[in-house]
Amino acid sequence: MNRYLLFFALMLLPFNVVAVELFGLDLNNSNREELRAAVQENGAELISEGNDLQWFDAYDSTALFPGSRRLYLGFVRSSGAFSFLEYEFPGVTADRLLSRMEIKYGAADETRSGDFISDQRFIWNRNGLVIELYSDWPNYRVLLSYRNDNNLQLLQSERREALIGEEGISVY
Repeated sequence: MNRYLLFFALMLLPFNVVAVELFGLDLNNSNREELRAAVQENGAELISEGNDLQWFDAYDSTALFPGSRRLYLGFVRSSGAFSFLEYEFPGVTADRLLSRMEIKYGAADETRSGDFISDQRFIWNRNGLVIELYSDWPNYRVLLSYRNDNNLQLLQSERREALIGEEGISVY
């Protein structure tokens, strides 16, 4: 019960806090081991850990964030630095989460429409992180992601290099 209270208390922090924190950690300054431990301590159950073929961890997040189904964590392989975190919410509308995000981070810095009337993206830029709430109507789900774009580019570069490998296999 305490982990739920902690999580919801974190969601209600004012949006002008300097660091973007989840699970008691500053995402920009956290690493693979810290985040893995923190999400599991808060109730997430590991489904699969990143390996040579999968460049992210996958967790069952139903006990961590009510309404969510999955949590994905990505890290720069060479340094272990945080790259991205993404929650998946099946069958949930973005409106349910948007009000919580606005309480925590203020109004979105940017709003985009998608191909369908219900597709919407709400984007916040906070302390070097991009936070995005995306309504993926065709797949009947909502995604909430936190990403460090610099680290995400490093992760993608490492992945491309690994896929090309010594055999010179093209990834395109």
